[in-house]
Formats: sequence, structure tokens, C-alpha cells
Amino acid sequence: MTKISEWISNLNAEITMELIVAIMIIAVLDIFSPLFSYIIIKIFNFKSKTNDIKKNPFYKPLKSFFRVLGIYIAIIYLKPVLGISEEVMQTTTKIFKIIVILTTAIGLAQSITSDSIFIKRIKDKSDKEMGKSTINFIVKIIRAVIYIIAGFMIISELGYNLGGLVTGLGLGSVVLTLAAQDTLKNLFSGIMIALDDPFKVGEYIKFDNFEGTVEDITFRSTRLRTLENTVAQVPNSVISNTTVINVSRMKKRLFNFELNIVFETDLNKLRILQNKILSYLSNNEMVIKDSANVYLKNVNINSYNLSGYCYLDVTDYDEYWAVQSELNYGIMNVVNNSDVELAHDTKIIKVGK
Repeated sequence: MTKISEWISNLNAEITMELIVAIMIIAVLDIFSPLFSYIIIKIFNFKSKTNDIKKNPFYKPLKSFFRVLGIYIAIIYLKPVLGISEEVMQTTTKIFKIIVILTTAIGLAQSITSDSIFIKRIKDKSDKEMGKSTINFIVKIIRAVIYIIAGFMIISELGYNLGGLVTGLGLGSVVLTLAAQDTLKNLFSGIMIALDDPFKVGEYIKFDNFEGTVEDITFRSTRLRTLENTVAQVPNSVISNTTVINVSRMKKRLFNFELNIVFETDLNKLRILQNKILSYLSNNEMVIKDSANVYLKNVNINSYNLSGYCYLDVTDYDEYWAVQSELNYGIMNVVNNSDVELAHDTKIIKVGK
């Protein structure tokens, strides 16, 4: 408190004016930071409208930059007045440069979106059609690269030798590789999933003991919403090493059935039943034309096995179950009206001689 009192008592009119000017510099750049940001974005993107400029990813970072710039200029202005040492100024300059690097990195990263011009050019030059999940994954990779470069620039600005850092990483690469083996495996698997595009966000997939709707694909894992409405976070390495069935990309679904008819049934009645079921399936609007087939599959000890199949013009999971249920009801109605009896499972047990 004594030192502060002495400093205040030593203030003269000249120093007071210098402080007021410094405060005004900070205030002006703070107040006009939206305007300055608007002008800069307008210069580089003159076709943008006012509302679009405020939504520009560089708009907020630029406002923060001009506010920090005001403080930096004020410190430089007060250096001779307050007797600020070179060491303090060097530290202040480093902090300012780091803020500029961060501001630029944030602006660049936020400007990389699925709708940005850069991503659209990648899509146009690509030989294969890219899905939304693939594009989002590419966006995440580019953003990560931007932040990594910014991180190296900040490390360099802090005075660390990047060559020495890289050498140190080389010496510890074995330890790092072992420690991050699963992480790297999942990362590369995620990249392969993005490139191969076996599924997209929103599609229903099956593999191993998992099945569900894809909610998100990240660097490390894929998130599924299961039929039980639970969330399964599956590592990308697990998915890349197994066969994935993409149910959502089905163009049609298979429906099949089997009926066991009692062995005493007259063969003419059995043939009539076969033709009736075939006619029922062929005339159903949900069954793809000419895809139905009904046949006598097996002749067992106590029954005839009548089987059949057809393809349904549905792909939605819930709709498939509804149509399958209706077809089963229809087939049972045909059976009930055909004067035949379904066989029951029986077992022959021999007792004694």
C-alpha cells in the first residue's frame, strides 16, 4: 500500500495525460472492434451481406484481436512513461503474438465446415461420392491439423527448440507408441472408415454383437443407438476388423417361411395349398413382382415341409416387421381355409424291446 501511495503521489499532469491517452486507445479499439472486424471481412469477402458478415467465423476472433491490440498498443505507449523494462516488453510481445496465433487458428478452424468452399472443392475433385459422415470426419482432421500447427508455433514462440523437441519425441517414440497403440489404431481405423464410407450417420448397421443407428463417428469410436435405446460406443478398430452389414442400404428385404403339414394330408390338397400361398404372395402389393416362390422342401417322417420366400419392397426396419406380420397372418388365413392341418413336433420314444 505504501508503494502504491508513493506512486500515486508522484503522478504529475503529464503522466496523468499519458494514462488517459492509453485508456482512450484501449476504449476506442474495444468500442470500434466490431466495426474494424466488419471492414476487414468486407474487404476480403465483398459480396457478403451484413448479417452474413456477423456469422463469419473470423468475426468474433477479430473482435477479440482488436481488443487485445488496444491493450498492447497502450502498453507500448506507456513504456517510456512508466519505465517498463525490456524483459517485461518481450514477455508482453510474446503474449500478444500467442493471442494472434490462437485468434488466427480459431478463425481458420471454424471456417472449415461441411459447407465451406475448401470442402466443396475436395468433394468436387474426389472420384467417389462423399457422405455427410465422411465430410464431417475430414473437417475434424483439418481442424486438428490447424490446431497442431498453431500449438507448434506457440511452443516456438515461447522459446523452445522444436528440433530438440522432435529429437526428444524420437527418443521416446517407443514408449509413446506402446502407450498410444490403441488410440493410433482407432484413429487410423476411423480414417479408413471415412474413406471407405461403409456407413453414414443416421444409417442402421449390424456387426458382431452390435446393431443400431449410427449417431456419430469420431477419431476414436463410433456411437450407436441400439434398439433398446441405449448408446454403444464402439472403438473404430473393432469395426474395421469385422464385417459390417449396412441395413439402411438394402434395396429390398427377404421374407421367408416354413410350414409343417401333417403327413396324412392328400397330395392334391398340398399342391392346392402351395399354389394358393404363391398366388397370395404374388398379388400382394408389398411383394416385388415375380420374386415369390413356394416349394415342397422336405418330406419328413410325420410331416411335409412347405417353404417359400419373396422379396419385399421395404427397407425401413419397423415397416419391414409390420409387413412381415401381415404376410404371416395372410398365409395362416390361406392355411385355415385349405382343409389342411399343421403338424406338431413329436418325438418317438422306444420303451423296452
